[in-house]
Amino acid sequence: MKKIMLIVCAVLLLSACNTEKEKTTEQISVDAIPVGTMAICRIKQHSDVSAMLEKSMYIQCFDSLKSKNTVASGAGLTRSICGKKYSSAPMTIAVGAVRAKELSFIFMIETGKDAPRTTFGADTTITHRTYQDQNIYSVSTKDASVFFYNTNGMTICSTDELYLEQSLLQTSSGISIADDASFSQAYKKLSSGDGFTVIVNLPALEHFYTSQIGFAELGLLGQLSPWLSAEVTADSTTLSLSGVFCASDSVKTYAKVLSNQKSKEMTLDAFFPSNTTSYTYLGIEDWKKYFKENIQYLKASSQYHLYNVALQRYNVFFGNDFDKFFTPWIGKGAAVVRSSGAGYNDTQNSIFIGVKDHDEAMAALEKIADSTSVNPDPYLDHRIIPLDQKTI
Repeated sequence: MKKIMLIVCAVLLLSACNTEKEKTTEQISVDAIPVGTMAICRIKQHSDVSAMLEKSMYIQCFDSLKSKNTVASGAGLTRSICGKKYSSAPMTIAVGAVRAKELSFIFMIETGKDAPRTTFGADTTITHRTYQDQNIYSVSTKDASVFFYNTNGMTICSTDELYLEQSLLQTSSGISIADDASFSQAYKKLSSGDGFTVIVNLPALEHFYTSQIGFAELGLLGQLSPWLSAEVTADSTTLSLSGVFCASDSVKTYAKVLSNQKSKEMTLDAFFPSNTTSYTYLGIEDWKKYFKENIQYLKASSQYHLYNVALQRYNVFFGNDFDKFFTPWIGKGAAVVRSSGAGYNDTQNSIFIGVKDHDEAMAALEKIADSTSVNPDPYLDHRIIPLDQKTI
């Protein structure tokens, strides 16, 4: 009887094990994306995307890291490794920054039961080694080098061996970028999108460009949302992203604060100077609601401490009541305008704020002016009130 029971238990255990669902190739590709990756794009029609990007002057302007050639050679060698059958197959590309001032790329193609090539002509060298019980191959030509491994029907290549090791370490350790609920929301849009779809880790992207190459023009982009999912279109004069900000229910985002304003049109642009080169416009209509929801966002982010320090320092200029100082007169919209030749934090940059009550606005600003040693300047029919930057 005991033997029968043991056999039954063994059969039940084996059945339970067999009912576990094997991971799909899509889940495998997600797990292979290293945590901290800045962007992932899904290219379904390779030729269409290449033709579109070739037309764009903006790709050339922003390619200060010479990444375009790295992507082209890496993607081409990846397709060569997978074989002619996959020369136009859909490809997923991940972009990370594992090295200073240099972008790294991972290229993934679903190859199913077809093994990647491990033999090439005389002009190509190939070596392999073992990492985390998995073979990593290195393929080099005179123009490019990639590293790759194959797992469960996915061929995963990278231009950076360190980036590939991070990918492989995650897959063998049970770590997944999909544990981030905000990423999972964005990835659903990526896998269902047509054409050239991209999802972007906004904080990681903003941090990289600001800290590594001194490009601070992204401004508040890193604060908007953890992830952005967008369709990319381009022609000779325009590069456009159209999509949605993605966040989990537990994450408060600045994009949500702004979207609750439901602004229908942009104001203030008629006042911008003729030498304006760029501007950031916030379509805020209900400032009481904005102040309230922005505080909730700040408390849920790493920005609240900095806000509180600034408030303690400058609140005296606002009569110790920030909301009461602004809400009687502040109108629709606010913009930071950058002039020709001015840097991102240059004093020549201007802040434009809509006004709904001119007299209240002048009274409020003169309260600040009284706190400085600089008198208002007359200009045409207006009084310009300089604010002493040493004190405010």
